[in-house]
Amino acid sequence: MTGDVREIGEQCGPPPTVQYGETVDIRKVAYRSGERVEFRCPEYYILDGNRFVTCLNGVWNDAPVCIEPCTAKERDMESNNIQLRWKPDRKLYSRHGETMEFVCKPGHEALPNTQMKISCDQGNLEYPKCFKSGFCVLEQSTMIANNIHYNLSTVVDHGQRILFQCNDGMMAENKLEAKCEWRKINYPRCTAAKSCKTPEILNGFIKTEQASYDSGSYVEFDCNEGYVIDLAMKVKCENGHWSKLPVCYSPCKISPEELTKHNIQLLSSNDQKNIPDKSYKHGTEISVACKSGFRRSINAALVLKCYDGKFRYPRCFSGRTCRILQDDLDENNLELDEVHDNEVFYAEGEIIHYKCKNGFYYLGQPTGKCSEEIMSYPKCTESSV
Repeated sequence: MTGDVREIGEQCGPPPTVQYGETVDIRKVAYRSGERVEFRCPEYYILDGNRFVTCLNGVWNDAPVCIEPCTAKERDMESNNIQLRWKPDRKLYSRHGETMEFVCKPGHEALPNTQMKISCDQGNLEYPKCFKSGFCVLEQSTMIANNIHYNLSTVVDHGQRILFQCNDGMMAENKLEAKCEWRKINYPRCTAAKSCKTPEILNGFIKTEQASYDSGSYVEFDCNEGYVIDLAMKVKCENGHWSKLPVCYSPCKISPEELTKHNIQLLSSNDQKNIPDKSYKHGTEISVACKSGFRRSINAALVLKCYDGKFRYPRCFSGRTCRILQDDLDENNLELDEVHDNEVFYAEGEIIHYKCKNGFYYLGQPTGKCSEEIMSYPKCTESSV
């Protein structure tokens, strides 16, 4: 015997459940064949189907459905800048199939042909939307012609600023920001961006080279062996120009003459003949010490520092010294010249060469002298006369 065989006069169990609905009478555990149960729906719900459900030989026939009403929620109306047309009625509820009519809030208006009378569809309302008076509708044809796009909305409120974007491969002719003012927008324009020629850097190379590069594309650099790259390895082509190219800094070699000139020696050996004849990468630091009979004016670590092909050598002294002070340089509108740019201390009697800061002048070569541990400073003025 199969499970769907019915017996004549067989009883039914409890009646089926109807979402949102209820039976008029108290539900029983069992019902005789031929008995029926009446269903009802809550207020504003529509009963769809036969409100009576009958037990026939152990099986209930199809139950009805309670169709939801719609609720016009204040929050949704606020976000769409609308209100009920017949506001005194406060008709916030509507049965399925009935209509609700809305109007724009004061100071707002809808797009032409916007349907303001909306039908309730099984609990769902498709609210109309209103915008501030003077709103703008973005013109797709104009944006296509100007090679721009805006992905957030097709309607923009009066007074709202819009930041457009160029289409791929395009560059802005002017600012991409525009403002909606009483239904008018001055659309920006983008034009085809120029490609870039293959860039070159000294002592470096492009990892993957090609004849030209489209605007927006990148190239990646690397340095020759022993050289150190500065800035980002990747650079971008923007409308025919590359972003700032990296620099490949040169390696350094230790100079015995410079060690002698600065009265210093390597910590590893006192014998100048054992100075390593090798290259050191940019940024390398090597510890050194003052030669016998010489001293450093401050108790700071002595190091040689490789900077783009040249070591910067600290100096040791046998007698009294003077120290350059930045505040004194600034007060006299001075800078150290390129030769002494790394120097801080000078020996007794030594002449120091300065240069004037940009926009300041000095008649002749500005120099100073270390005398009795005091440094002298000439003064640069704003006038060249």
